Amino acid sequence: MKRSDKQLSKNQVLVRTLLGVLALAVAIFAIVKFADKLIEDEEPREQRQSIDESSVRLNRIQYNGVTYVENPDITTILILGVDKDDKTQIDGYRNGGQADFILLVAVDAANNTVSRLQIDRDTVTEIPNMSVLGKRIGTRTGQVALAHNFGATPEENNAYTVESVQALLEGAVKVDVCTSFYLGGISEFNDALGGVPVKIEDDFSAFSDAMPIGETVTLQGSQAELFTRSRSGVGQQTNEERMKKRQAAYMTSALDIMIKKCREDANFAMGLLDSMFEGNYFVSSVSTGRLVNEINAALGCTILPTEYIEGSGKVGLQGFMEFTPREDWITEWVLRTYYVQENR
Repeated sequence: MKRSDKQLSKNQVLVRTLLGVLALAVAIFAIVKFADKLIEDEEPREQRQSIDESSVRLNRIQYNGVTYVENPDITTILILGVDKDDKTQIDGYRNGGQADFILLVAVDAANNTVSRLQIDRDTVTEIPNMSVLGKRIGTRTGQVALAHNFGATPEENNAYTVESVQALLEGAVKVDVCTSFYLGGISEFNDALGGVPVKIEDDFSAFSDAMPIGETVTLQGSQAELFTRSRSGVGQQTNEERMKKRQAAYMTSALDIMIKKCREDANFAMGLLDSMFEGNYFVSSVSTGRLVNEINAALGCTILPTEYIEGSGKVGLQGFMEFTPREDWITEWVLRTYYVQENR
C-alpha cells in the first residue's frame, strides 16, 4: 500500500507541474496578444487622424447619360409597424412579426425638406434566406415585410428589414436610423395625441357603431387599432387599401397633431417615446435622445406629401400577393430625392 501511495503522489505532482506550465504558457500568450492589440489599436488612430477629409468621395450614379452625385446632408429614418402586440412576443427565429407598415423618411438639412416614401408591404425584393435551423444562407426574393420575421431579437429583425429596404432602393441609399413600433401600442400612441380625426370611408359597422361611414371621427383607444389594422371584412379587404387609404390617412392626421404638440412642448416627443419604450412597443437602432434630435430637426422643415411606389400587384406562385415596382421608378425616385445633377 505504501508503494502505491508514493506512485500516486508522483502522478499528482506530474499533473500539477504540467498544469502549471500550461497556465504559464496561456498567460504569456495572452500578454503577447494584448500587446499586439495595443499596437493595432494605435496604428488606426494615427491613420484616421491623417485622413484628409477632401479624400472622402460621394456616391455617383450614371443614368440616361447624366451623372448624379449624392446629397450628403440627408438623414434617412426607416419607421416600421410590426404586426405583433409588443416586442416581448419575440422569442426566437421566425417569430419576429411582419412589417405591415413601412415608411422611409428622408430629412434633407440642405434643402430644409422631409420626403416620405410609404412602401407596400408586399413589394418584392431581396430578403434573408434562412435554413430550417435559423442559419443565414444568403438571400431570396420575397415580400419586404417578411424580412422582419427572421431575426432572433427585435434588433436583428430591424437590421434584416433595413438590409432588404436598402436592396429595394438598389443599394443607393443608406438607412441611418431604424425604429419599429408594435401595433399593440397604437391605442396608447393614439390617446397620447388626444385622439386622431379621420374620415370613415369604409363600413366598420360589424365592429363598431361609433365609426359611421361618411363621417369624420376622432378615433379613441381601440378604434385606432381597428381602423389601421383591420382588413378582413372591411372594404375590398386588400393590403393596398388598408395601407394607402386608412394607414396613410391616419398617419397624415397623426403627424399633424404630433408636429403641433412637439412645437408646443419640447418634451412631448421624449415623453411619448419613453412611454412606448416602457410598454415594450418601441425598438430603435439609436438612443431615444438621438431620435428626438432627428424629430426636432425635421420639425423645422417643409414636410412633403407621402409618395407611393408605382407598380403592379399579382398573386404569386405560393398564393401570396406580390407587388412589383414599375421599371425605373425606384431609380428615378432615389435620384430625385437623394441625388443632384453633377455640375448643375
